[in-house]
Amino acid sequence: MISKTVLRWLTLVAMVGLSFGVIAPAHAGEAATIVGSGSAATGGTPFVLTSALDPFSTPGVTIVNQTVKVPGSSKVMYISVSAVAFTTTSTGGFAWECLLDGVKCNSGHTADSDGDALPSGWFEALSAAGTFQADKEQFGPQAVTYQWCATIDKTKTNLHTVKIQAANDAEFADGVPIFLEGVQWKIEANQPVGFNKENTACVHL
Repeated sequence: MISKTVLRWLTLVAMVGLSFGVIAPAHAGEAATIVGSGSAATGGTPFVLTSALDPFSTPGVTIVNQTVKVPGSSKVMYISVSAVAFTTTSTGGFAWECLLDGVKCNSGHTADSDGDALPSGWFEALSAAGTFQADKEQFGPQAVTYQWCATIDKTKTNLHTVKIQAANDAEFADGVPIFLEGVQWKIEANQPVGFNKENTACVHL
C-alpha cells in the first residue's frame, strides 16, 4: 500500500485540515465541546472499498463507529472526518454518509461527478475518473476532509452514536477497489446562541 512516510505526511495534511479547515462553525459566544475523536487504518492496513460495495445497494464499510456523551444542553453536533484515499490500478471515486443514532446526518440527495443522483444521505467525497474508459489512470494518495452538522435529539443518558460509512462510487462497470487509510475524526457538540424549537437547522457561519 502507501509507504509509511507518505502516509504520515498525508495524514498530517488531513489532520491540519481537520483542525483548521474544518472547524465546527460554533455560533458567536458559544464554543463547541469536543466529545469524541479517534483514528483508524493508520497501521498500514487500509479499508478496502470494492466495486461491489456501492452506496446504491449496500451500506458500504463502517470507518467510524463511536458512542459519545454530550453536555445535556447540547443541541447540535459537528462530525468532522479526514482520510487518505488511493487506488493501485485505475481511477475511481468514493462516497460516504454520516449517521447519528441511526438517522442520516444529511437526508438530502446529491449527484456524483457523472450526474447520477446518489442515495439519500450520501455525498461523493472524491472523484478522479476519466470521461472515457481509456482515460483511466491510477491516482496516488489524496487527502480528503468533510464535516457534517446534525441536530441532537435529547436522550436520558445524553449518549449518542456516530457512524460514518464509505462506499465505492464506481465510475465504470469494471470499477476497481478504493483504499482508505489514515482515517481521523472529531465529534463536537454545542448549543448555538438563539437556538430554539423554531430554529432547529444547522447553521454554518
